[in-house]
Amino acid sequence: MKKSFSSWFARAATLSVAASARAATLSVAASALLMTAPSGSDAGTYVSAPLPTEFGGGVVPADPKVLKNVQKASATIAKLAATVDKCYAKGVGNVAKGAPSGVDTCLNDPAKGALPKFLAAIDKIDAKAPGLSSCYDFKAAGQNVANTVKASNAEVYCDGTTALPAEFGGGFLPPNSDTQKNVQKASKELAKLWASIEKCYSKGVGNFSKAKADGVTACLTDPAKGVITKYQAKIAGITLPPCADFATLQAQVEGISKAANNQYCACSQTVATVTTSYGGSASAASTFLGYDDAALDIPGFGSQQSVIDRIDDQTGVVGGTFSYADTDTNANTLDDQIAVGLISLSQSVPAGDFVSVTFDCKAGQGAAVAGDFTCTLDASDINGAQIAGSCSVSSVSYVP
Repeated sequence: MKKSFSSWFARAATLSVAASARAATLSVAASALLMTAPSGSDAGTYVSAPLPTEFGGGVVPADPKVLKNVQKASATIAKLAATVDKCYAKGVGNVAKGAPSGVDTCLNDPAKGALPKFLAAIDKIDAKAPGLSSCYDFKAAGQNVANTVKASNAEVYCDGTTALPAEFGGGFLPPNSDTQKNVQKASKELAKLWASIEKCYSKGVGNFSKAKADGVTACLTDPAKGVITKYQAKIAGITLPPCADFATLQAQVEGISKAANNQYCACSQTVATVTTSYGGSASAASTFLGYDDAALDIPGFGSQQSVIDRIDDQTGVVGGTFSYADTDTNANTLDDQIAVGLISLSQSVPAGDFVSVTFDCKAGQGAAVAGDFTCTLDASDINGAQIAGSCSVSSVSYVP
């Protein structure tokens, strides 16, 4: 154990009870919002609560103006798919004519490129008060969409023998103009699907915020009008090479679109789960979790009770003894490292989830992700012999 742990405070069971109580309070508060919200269409109704399961995640922001901005940013991200697809489609046409593809210029030209224009559009939305939620990286999400469209070129342009240039990320020049026309038509429909699914979720969030039925499932999969149903019908009407698997591409778009609903977030707190990895049987383990003091905070310092209250045992060890310290390691007067130690003589400390730490989010800062944290492990066996291993933040979630 590190000598910096000079005192021992609470047992794991106490921490677990305290954490459960905090979680129950949050759950009750959210439920109260839903239960007290009128079921009608009262213009004054606004529900800020976790979204239903069909969204796959997300929380309606507390400020309806923030929600409006997030919806605009979400639509901008979805539209980027079509813009990027056009760059690649035009590039294939240029290559077929023996000309340079022009893809890099189409995507990255500082004045007219699809990506710089996208970034400028997000900046413009964020500049409109009260801005965008700080708990989601909208620019990174757009880049992810662009990367996904690029990766799909290998599937869209799967038929042929002449490889497309490196800027396409894969695929072949179609063997004839009819094949080229058909696969590009299908790819265009796939790009439209991004925007259509986003509209379903965006409209659903709006409905939910007004205490109405969200209508998401019907919007997506209604047999007559669902956007996915319509997409499938259009793809079925296009003659495609046998190697072109647009069903897989569809599933990819659906998955990314649903996961993107985490953009509807309200970060008052960030919960980081610390996970350990080592071999052997440990009787003592300490993790030293470094965090960004400009973005995150824990009330109090050292081993004050306010620090202890923010730590939730995840080991399942019964009868162990914990130690805690929130410290300033760079002498800037702001704590930036939370240390947690556990000694257990009655049973070994298992590798895996160790603790969850709840931080307050600082206003105006971007969302913390796992890579923003550092972690150092100190573990030993019952004889005090050092055990080699490591620790990291395995997951990050946000509390509205």
